[in-house]
Amino acid sequence: MRVLSRRVGAAALFLAVLLAGRGSLAAESEVGPGTFRLFPPGMVPNPLLSPDPDPDPERSLLDTAVFLSEPDDPPVEEVRLGLHLPDAVLAVHAPPPTISLPVTRRSGLTGSLKTLTTGAIFAATIGFSAGNSLKETSYPGPYHFTAEGFFGQHTYTGGVDKMAHFVDYTIAQRALASAFRRTGYTDDLSGWMAFGGAFAGGLITEIGDGTTIFGFSFEDLLMDTLGAASATGLARSGWDDTIGFRFGAVAQDKTPSCCIDTSNIGRDYSGEIYTADLKLSGLFRRLNRDPGPARFLLFSVTYGTNGYNTASPDLRQRLVGVEIGIHFAEILREIGVPREPIWGGVLYFFFDTLRIPYTAIGVRYDLNHNEWFGPTAGHTAFRVPSSSK
Repeated sequence: MRVLSRRVGAAALFLAVLLAGRGSLAAESEVGPGTFRLFPPGMVPNPLLSPDPDPDPERSLLDTAVFLSEPDDPPVEEVRLGLHLPDAVLAVHAPPPTISLPVTRRSGLTGSLKTLTTGAIFAATIGFSAGNSLKETSYPGPYHFTAEGFFGQHTYTGGVDKMAHFVDYTIAQRALASAFRRTGYTDDLSGWMAFGGAFAGGLITEIGDGTTIFGFSFEDLLMDTLGAASATGLARSGWDDTIGFRFGAVAQDKTPSCCIDTSNIGRDYSGEIYTADLKLSGLFRRLNRDPGPARFLLFSVTYGTNGYNTASPDLRQRLVGVEIGIHFAEILREIGVPREPIWGGVLYFFFDTLRIPYTAIGVRYDLNHNEWFGPTAGHTAFRVPSSSK
């Protein structure tokens, strides 16, 4: 079929060349204006093209003509050349040329440099993860595992550390995917490599934690994996323009002197907040609606705690919130900041992963005391029991 197509194309090209010289070939004759003969008078026709062994001169190719359009004829969408016989027509059609738009390809590394860079990215990921455990207090006993729980009131951080693991590993997957894309891998392969790197990093961290006072936590590893998988799935499906995750800092309420308790281990998460964001710009684009100024807003569900590292159990708070905040990445897109240059990619990454303090407002609900706080930019106050004052 390809050989036949090439041959038909060659025939069309040959006839087109003839057309290009029609000004010198065309002649007024008894056949009619704008007509020229392919064969000189008196030529014996090819019997293979004749309908019978004894061709009739009236049906021979001697009278076969190619009819040309006049210069002032209306334009047509295709060029049609025909060889007309009394009972047969052979036509060659040349459709309008297809215009191919240039394809922009991301430049990347090649050869041994690409391999070395890939190995360096994985090595840095694993090395950083191993370092997370080395800086923790070592455990005097044998290698051990810990069942930490998830978001319960009496877990050692109220569950905010689990949100930290989830959000941190969505960020890790996105950072690794960007690095692999710029190294020269396809988007799909970069995403899967980033997921593998993030999972390996989480596993190495937990293996190291088994030698510290924290122990190997399957809950932490699960949240790491879910975070990396969420980032991978959102990117592959295209829904990362509508759903995202961020972390940020909030002001802490000072623990009253009556109720200080520092018996808990680990870092204090009280000044941290984690968000799951619905990007209104992406949502309305999917609904084929114009959001107007609302495209510069985020609707977020938040989680944080207060006092789990410094306050007595009766003061500690687990805070679930809803808020409206500014979508800075959409502002960047609106003013035309490109994503592809490294500096543009860094700007989008920064605003897509960091909740800027005092750029969102909402309400919080304290799960421990069944209390609402709001409106608030994230800070909540301790409710000190009257018996403790």
